[in-house]
Amino acid sequence: FQYRHLNMSSIPPYFGVVIPGRPVITDFQPVDNTKAITIIPQPSTVPEITMFLLPNAPIPNGFGAILYYSLPPFQAWEIIGCVTLDKPSGSFRTNWTTNEEVLRTNIVQLGISIEPLETIKNLNLIYSGVEDRFAF
Repeated sequence: FQYRHLNMSSIPPYFGVVIPGRPVITDFQPVDNTKAITIIPQPSTVPEITMFLLPNAPIPNGFGAILYYSLPPFQAWEIIGCVTLDKPSGSFRTNWTTNEEVLRTNIVQLGISIEPLETIKNLNLIYSGVEDRFAF
């Protein structure tokens, strides 16, 4: 799948990520038209991440953005959460502060992928970053 009318390499940025105590991250590097990545240093100090759509992000109706992370050598990806036009922000617990693999590395790679809402629903992500906060 590839949404041909979306070009993540164009300016301005489409997403922002907030890690408590750090500057807002908007400088994702495009991988292709629907995927982008950035590096997060010292991940073992990151208990949660907030992701949000920036104003006028060209996410088409029926699509959302899934946030992933990968450990070196960046071959496997784990889902963190998602945002959609109906839920343009979410805060997600990472478990990185207690994850043995994360504790052994000094960086993780964050990835964002634009996916159809059907995919997001099938992954049970539609309410991620909202409903899981009520269980706290």
